[in-house]
Amino acid sequence: MVTRLWWCLLFFFCSVASAQEQQPHPEPQQPPHPEPQQQSQQPLPEPQQQPLPEPHQQPLPEPQQPPHPEPQQQPHPEPTPSSSLSPVLDTEEDRRGPPKQDTDIVQQLIDGFLGSKPALGSNKTSMSPSRFVNTSDYWFTNNLKPAGSIKDLDAAQKWLDGYVKEAEVILQEVNGAGWSYFTNLTDHHQKILVQAEDVLGKFVRSTSKQVKQFDMAALASNDSLQRMMSMLTIEGMKALPEERLAELNELKKELSGAFANGAICEKGRAPPCTLRYPDLQPLMATERDASRLLYIWLAWRGVAGPPYRQNYTDLMEVSNEGAKLNGFRDAGEMWRSPYEMTTPSLGQAASLDLRTELKRLYSEMLPLYVQLHAYMRRRLAGIFNPNNVPALTKDGPIPAHVLGSMHAENWASLYFETKPFAQDENTFGGDPWSAHDPIGSELQKHNYTVEGMFKQAEEYFTSMGFDNLPESFWNTSVFTRPWEKDMLCHPSLAFDLRNGKDYRVKICAQVSQADFTEAHKLLAQNYYQMSYREQPLPFRESANPSFASAIAESFGLLSENGDYLKSLGLLPSDKTIDSDSPKMINKLYQEALQWIAAIPFTVVADFWRWDAFAGVLNETSYNDGWWHLREQYQGVKAPAPRSPTEDFDPLSSPLISQQHNPVIRESVSYIMKFQIIKGLCGVVNGTDGPLQTTTCSLANSKMAGEKLKNLMRLGASRSWPEALKEITGTEKLDATPLMEYYRPLLDWLKAENEKTHTYIGWDGPGTPFEKSEIPEPTGNLGPSGAELFPSREEVSYPGQSCGRGQICLLDSTCNGTICECNDGLFAFKMGHSVSCLPGDPAQVGFGTGSDLVIGLFSHETPSVSAEPEPEPIPEGETPAKKAATTYLAHVCLILVCGLIAMLQKAVL
Repeated sequence: MVTRLWWCLLFFFCSVASAQEQQPHPEPQQPPHPEPQQQSQQPLPEPQQQPLPEPHQQPLPEPQQPPHPEPQQQPHPEPTPSSSLSPVLDTEEDRRGPPKQDTDIVQQLIDGFLGSKPALGSNKTSMSPSRFVNTSDYWFTNNLKPAGSIKDLDAAQKWLDGYVKEAEVILQEVNGAGWSYFTNLTDHHQKILVQAEDVLGKFVRSTSKQVKQFDMAALASNDSLQRMMSMLTIEGMKALPEERLAELNELKKELSGAFANGAICEKGRAPPCTLRYPDLQPLMATERDASRLLYIWLAWRGVAGPPYRQNYTDLMEVSNEGAKLNGFRDAGEMWRSPYEMTTPSLGQAASLDLRTELKRLYSEMLPLYVQLHAYMRRRLAGIFNPNNVPALTKDGPIPAHVLGSMHAENWASLYFETKPFAQDENTFGGDPWSAHDPIGSELQKHNYTVEGMFKQAEEYFTSMGFDNLPESFWNTSVFTRPWEKDMLCHPSLAFDLRNGKDYRVKICAQVSQADFTEAHKLLAQNYYQMSYREQPLPFRESANPSFASAIAESFGLLSENGDYLKSLGLLPSDKTIDSDSPKMINKLYQEALQWIAAIPFTVVADFWRWDAFAGVLNETSYNDGWWHLREQYQGVKAPAPRSPTEDFDPLSSPLISQQHNPVIRESVSYIMKFQIIKGLCGVVNGTDGPLQTTTCSLANSKMAGEKLKNLMRLGASRSWPEALKEITGTEKLDATPLMEYYRPLLDWLKAENEKTHTYIGWDGPGTPFEKSEIPEPTGNLGPSGAELFPSREEVSYPGQSCGRGQICLLDSTCNGTICECNDGLFAFKMGHSVSCLPGDPAQVGFGTGSDLVIGLFSHETPSVSAEPEPEPIPEGETPAKKAATTYLAHVCLILVCGLIAMLQKAVL
């Protein structure tokens, strides 16, 4: 019934639009209907269950962005609506991508008709988050008592109870605003989000000052209360005076400008320079001309580094000022505090030294990294003639510009030219860059939809003893990218709306193995959020910044387990997965190029900033310190001499200039992931033996599920080492499970490097390669080539041309000329947009040909002979009244459609 109502309402919307276009126009300068600009200034109503406007509450579309092309853009307009299931021709309009078709109004009509949300025309409007400011005593900081002067335990508990009630409302507002903006990028939603974040900032500043009135030592008899109150004393950079906070934000904005506005010229070409940072990574990944790589590498560092040296120096100064206001010695110590468990208000010293811990973890994984580094260095000699790269020697650091990325932190683009075995590819869906996705193909053959993949992920967790997801999850989540609005697709996110019942995901997924894995990762985060919802508000967080990601990544890897895939029919039952098979070695090697190569870079990025915050490095030693750390931990070096005062290479990386927070948390998360998997697999297998992800599936294991739930329920109520012990048996971070996972690859690398007499390490004198030591180049960039990071010109949507090698998106495949829907899907065209639907449109009233068409009529006025004279408007009837009458008539049509549908259902 709902499906039929959708098409009835869609027909109504299209009819109204068509009727408005065909109203008589006696004078083009004076249209008979109201000006669109006046109408667009009225915001649409807000759904009752959301504190912030949902995506469908944006103002009506501006006239300059109509849902159909303007007349001047259609030299040959169709005289009739264009909507059919017939083959689609590639037109100039098709090549521009699907036009925006704003269905927000239609969706509101449907919601209103079904009684689930306010109908179009509701009087309820969006409200500014600023309405919360100064609504209670928690917003004021005048007449505060001296710090630490209140020692009454009951007074502290009463203050905390009131804080929680106020904070819950504010957090719901901020998260709701974030959801609305990320799923519908409009100026209106951005404005609401900015306001909500500003309100949150004011609330944090005022309450942090208020909580400092309490003597934390006097609360020692109630450990939980003391921990929560002490957590609230840390306000981060919000502790800065408003003018200094504004200065901090302006400095960040200026540094971001280096990436948004910085550009270099193509080699050998005069200005204007047009190559921006997003253009450079694909070039570094696919270019094999060493001289061009060196040019790009140097040119970008000239644009993004030296001009912003003073900006970054000022940023560090302001950051240190904010950290000291929170009781820390410098910003580096504040960044480390979630891991070192320092709490200045309690006078609590660091429980561990994070730098020492990271050095220990690095040393534990170093045997794998040095073998990988040595193998890659030798293979690079086969890709690049060492005569053209003199800095590439057989026993020294690798020049940073030849490792396939702008910062040598990810070597994945070199996979095809260096993979251990030629046979393709790994058992779980091939390489991440190619279109070869056997698991994805099996998902499609089994008629999985995107939502169906999430249903399967839910079944994985329920088989472990978790509850079903709430119905609201399925009603509010965004699983696929809508064409009618702009949406922030990356990164995919698991949302907690902070009301204890509303959890959802945002992802632009397709039916593929990668998104099947992502579905399991996102639901792991949602279940974590739901598990700790009974904790007091300050404890409704993960145990540390890496915990949630570690749990999510654990289930991403477990979703690739062979036994699990076999149980779903996605792998043949006779398929065996040997840990030392060529396909498994290739898979592990592929992951190592992305993750094992990245961990040393993240160590360098944070160590360098910690040293800069602490004053160990200064303006004259910034650059030398950077390259010293990179050579020490990464085994890479600058490909050309660098000046300690003229160059400022750290800023060329977005992890430094764009991400002003710790980057090590992802590496810590990656290491913890294998600890968590081993702890849970030990429950299933009843052993504490080496980690074997190929033979461990947690599906249907209630014991593993209970152990995981015990950890998740804790939230931040316990220290992260205590939480880690719940599932791993140890409070220490440990890279041993990671090394067990990569053991087959490590054994292969050792044997290969020994066979080829490859030098291990990068501390040699810089001996050139002998000709006999250089491997033959494969010359194979793989199916990815320049499509590693496709631009808009390199992709096509269903129905568009793919004759120039474009990648087909949205469940379509190139047939040699156009992108057509994959097997099992139905092509449905409306206007110039083609959708690949899992169901046959004919089942909801659309014919199999052009016998029933729905669409917007062309703007072009047909000839007089083809168009009947418009009806004269009766005296006293204005165009607005006529439109209102038409509107009411179509509402009646909607009700008739609904009644027919209900009668049909009753008969069936």
